[in-house]
Amino acid sequence: MTVSQTAQNYSALIINSSDCDAISSKLPLTLVSSGSAAKTALMDSKRRFAGIFIDPVMPYPGGVELIGLAHRYRPVTPVYVLYRKNKPFTEAELDRMGVHGQLQTPISAPIIQKRIASQIFDYWFDLPAFPQITESSEEDRLYTAVLSSDLLTGSASLYDIHVRLPSGRYFKILNARDTLSPERVLGYIQKGVGFFYFKKADHELCLSYCDNLAKFLISHHEVSFELRASALYNQGQKLINGIHTEGLTAEHIDFAVLYVGQIRSFITRMDIDNLDEMRTFLAHLSLYDRSVSTAMIAGLLALPLKVESESAFRAIGLAALLHDIGMLNLPEDRYFEHPAIGARMLADVPGIDAVSIQAIEQHHERRDNTGFPGRVNGSNVNRIAELIGLSDEFINLLEAAGKNPALNPLAEMERKVFAGFSFPVIEAFRTVFMQKPTKTSSKAL
Repeated sequence: MTVSQTAQNYSALIINSSDCDAISSKLPLTLVSSGSAAKTALMDSKRRFAGIFIDPVMPYPGGVELIGLAHRYRPVTPVYVLYRKNKPFTEAELDRMGVHGQLQTPISAPIIQKRIASQIFDYWFDLPAFPQITESSEEDRLYTAVLSSDLLTGSASLYDIHVRLPSGRYFKILNARDTLSPERVLGYIQKGVGFFYFKKADHELCLSYCDNLAKFLISHHEVSFELRASALYNQGQKLINGIHTEGLTAEHIDFAVLYVGQIRSFITRMDIDNLDEMRTFLAHLSLYDRSVSTAMIAGLLALPLKVESESAFRAIGLAALLHDIGMLNLPEDRYFEHPAIGARMLADVPGIDAVSIQAIEQHHERRDNTGFPGRVNGSNVNRIAELIGLSDEFINLLEAAGKNPALNPLAEMERKVFAGFSFPVIEAFRTVFMQKPTKTSSKAL
């Protein structure tokens, strides 16, 4: 590898560019404001990054997941977490996740330059093709190559770093958690060392460990509401992706993501998440995870029904997101009471209207009187309650199909579920999941 004034240069990848200051063109940047764009950038082997700066509160794939993707596709590039007010992790947790630090936004060029050595920005490099090792030695199959210039950042490496000798043997030049100075890296480059190597087994172990740790922290750590909600919101997005084969288009997926994100933002703006019951519910992973998925599907079902008003869309989203709040700390033998309990819990909460509360109370009612608690005449079931109920039933079948591949969720909906719902709601479901979907339009809440 030779230093030159041609080819490509390295840039800092900023994931969530909305909080970036205007930065001098002397510092190359790649700014992305969505998780999908970040994933594409991370996986693009033709692009080289000097550092990766990730906002952990991001739409799918979320920031926590993007940290894992950065470790997979950019194993020696330093990763930093961005935050707005409160640091989401302790320094020890960052270290265990392989993250080099956390920075408060907005960030600027001087802040980046304090963390990333200037040498990687000052020079342009010819980027050669990765070596095609023919595994002439037993060791070759154990190692992965990285560009030598990737280590010009002056940051600590997560792995032991090796060079490959002409004999085919590998010689360690750096211990994990130590730093290879930019001057030393340049020395290797000038001697014709285009690649460094680390062990594949160490990489896979790191990926597995960091992924499990991130999940543990989200599940058990006192992280912010935003970060917790973002992580669970991504679980709902994964469910939506899982039913893509049932006819859901990418456009519908984008709508569902935006829709639940807007409902979540409304809850935050109204300060509803600071109420004791709400905070407890949002901290209950299994209930909230399921509710995010329900809200996404209910929002999609509202489209063919031509729901137009902002208040109606908000009522659907709030009711779907909070429909199981009555199950908090509820004994199993009182399960059938949870709709009424949830409605009572939210009766006096500002920002949640009577229509949403009624939908929460009725979301298990069915028009053929097979639901519970059975206090509503079938023809009088709240339409939003029907959307939530049908979404819930579909999720049940999707989960069952995950355990039994022979089960067809759509066929089961026709055979066992539709009888309990009104014709317009059934047709809305068929339009979204059983026919070629029409274009969607997002609603600003």
